[in-house]
Amino acid sequence: MFGHTNDKDYNNRRISFCYLIFAVVFLVVLSRGTTMACNVSSLEMFCSDEDSDGAHDEDYDENDTLYVSVGDTVYFCARCNHGYNPDHEDLEWEWEFGCGHSGDDDSNCGCSENPDDLDEHTSHTYGASEAGEYDPTIEVDLDGGSSRYANVHVHVVKVNEVYWNTEDDPTGHVYIPQEYATILYLGARPYPSGLWPDDEPDWELSTEPAGSSADLTCDPDCEGSAYVTLEDATTPGDYVLKARCGTQPWEDITLTVLQCEWQEDSSQTYGYDEFTSSSQPWKSVKDGDSDDVELTTDPSTEASHVDLESENTSVVTVSPSSASNSPETVTVTGTDVGQSDIEALVDSEASDLISTLSVAVYDEVASTKTQVKLVYITDGALSPNTSLITTSGLKDYLKDDVFNQCVANTFSVGGGGTSTVNYDLNSDGKLEVDNFGFFLLNTEPQKIINAANDGTYDYIVFVVKDISVASRGFTKINNRYAFVATDGQTGSGLKRTIAHELGHAFGNLGNITSGDDDNLMSASGPANPKCLRKGQCDTVQAHQN
Repeated sequence: MFGHTNDKDYNNRRISFCYLIFAVVFLVVLSRGTTMACNVSSLEMFCSDEDSDGAHDEDYDENDTLYVSVGDTVYFCARCNHGYNPDHEDLEWEWEFGCGHSGDDDSNCGCSENPDDLDEHTSHTYGASEAGEYDPTIEVDLDGGSSRYANVHVHVVKVNEVYWNTEDDPTGHVYIPQEYATILYLGARPYPSGLWPDDEPDWELSTEPAGSSADLTCDPDCEGSAYVTLEDATTPGDYVLKARCGTQPWEDITLTVLQCEWQEDSSQTYGYDEFTSSSQPWKSVKDGDSDDVELTTDPSTEASHVDLESENTSVVTVSPSSASNSPETVTVTGTDVGQSDIEALVDSEASDLISTLSVAVYDEVASTKTQVKLVYITDGALSPNTSLITTSGLKDYLKDDVFNQCVANTFSVGGGGTSTVNYDLNSDGKLEVDNFGFFLLNTEPQKIINAANDGTYDYIVFVVKDISVASRGFTKINNRYAFVATDGQTGSGLKRTIAHELGHAFGNLGNITSGDDDNLMSASGPANPKCLRKGQCDTVQAHQN
């Protein structure tokens, strides 16, 4: 019995000992399991650029977007609070940069730490060589197969394109009328769209024409401004402006400033007036006829970008519709009496007007109103020089060089004979002009009119040896008679004097006393001026038609 009792106690003690061993092992295992398991209670990720002093800026967390330039080094950083981990064992960090690059990195980023709650941290630097949007992600693998994630958002920004004037205007190569080039506004578009990094983009005016005084201005020094101003780019030619972010290749825009100038054609039939308005000259043409004018483009190599349009095709048509050379011969055709502008445009853009030529279409003055008779008047020894001009030479001058400008190219000149009249009443050897009484009875001019008049002509030009006025000729406005002298004259001078006096008589025109020395009606100026202006042609047309 004792032995049995002892065996039973022995067995009970053995079982108790086993339970004890099991409990100890369970506690040990439980204790060890708690030590190895990492319970990451929080995971934070941020990125930064590097300040000038080398410190990292932690302003960009998962709720922000970091904007950097192409080529910048970006610091992606992450840290976590383990919650508990007495042994502070390393975690497994895995990076994914959103650009195809990934890897493990346990290096210290050097970011500021709070030792009270930061148990683990890691970082990775990345050279942002391609523009785009990046979402770097950090994955922390925990014991037991679970993971924690965190990410941030980064824009690696480049200049996508440079544009002129407004967001809707073209890029690449832009053609601009010279008139607009006093102040040009340019901008840069970022990719990805959004904000620019600090102090970006950079700008540069890399090319400009010789002699240009253009000035590129931006605030503060062409860094950090998406908009710039190019001033005084009025010299025709190419201006190349460039912009970039960081180390990206430059994005550029070429601004070609175009200048077009109208000039009279050397073989023109009718008139050309650049005095009335140098910026918008006038061309005259006969209704139902055509005439030529020259258009010069600078730079000449860009003439093909100049298109020509008539503002009113029912009055004037123009050919060609596009220039191909510089100078370009442009033909205008009058289709009805009136006025129309010929516009030189950049590639048919109505808003891009380079220059304008105004065209006046006139009816031709009838030949029945332009018949002139030339009569030489002698008085004893007072004989004019009859060899200075011919009637055919005078006719060609009047109709092809002078009054053709006003579409009065129908002049004919007859006569050329000599008539003897005792006109020198005061015996001074000159035809006396009485500004208050000539053409009145018993004046010297009237003596000639009475003796040599011919009612079959519209106008009579009496040529004498000498005259009492320095102008070498005189008449009245809207009168049939004119008087000119040959003394002190050349052939060309005499023709011009006759045309001037007919300007009064035929054209109803007054004298030009100053400011337009090349005008036919100028009282002073260079030898033999013969130009007539648009307003004068209007007067001639109104008087004759």
